[in-house]
Amino acid sequence: VFGLHTFDELANGSLVARMGTGGRDRLVVLRPPADGPDGGTWSIREVEQPCVSLAGVVSPDGVSAVVHGTTPVEAHAVFAVALDGSGSTQRLSAPAGVVVAPERASRSEPHEATVAGHTVPGLFFPPTNPDVVPDPGILPPLVVFCHGGPTAASEPGYDPVVQFLTSRGIAVAAVDYRGST
Repeated sequence: VFGLHTFDELANGSLVARMGTGGRDRLVVLRPPADGPDGGTWSIREVEQPCVSLAGVVSPDGVSAVVHGTTPVEAHAVFAVALDGSGSTQRLSAPAGVVVAPERASRSEPHEATVAGHTVPGLFFPPTNPDVVPDPGILPPLVVFCHGGPTAASEPGYDPVVQFLTSRGIAVAAVDYRGST
């Protein structure tokens, strides 16, 4: 992807980066060892921020980060994030389109299935509608999505199609087939 930034260097030589783990993206600061980048283990510190999927990370001033990502309840927003551990975040963009009420948003859960002896990771979005109580013991219908290419992956953030389905009692599985990033 042209112009994609998943990490940037900070003023002190550390890196701020996107790290994917547990079915979501995290913002982390990677600090090199005291005796230089090749002299030992880098430390990793997670930075609090609202996004579950990060499409871009830059550090315009070397001490803070600007991230472009999605939250469980809204699509694509830009946030300024303090890297000092204060948890301070400022929205820099207006909400992009529809924002779902938090109690109505289906939040992704990491999921793994075993197929032909291989583990296949993915995300599961359960049906979510506080106005509907499902019949006990009856599983909801399930729609399975596969993403479009070997350099892509299923995203845990807001997706209007997923939210449309889950708000109507349909579960969604987004599969990361073998070879996905």
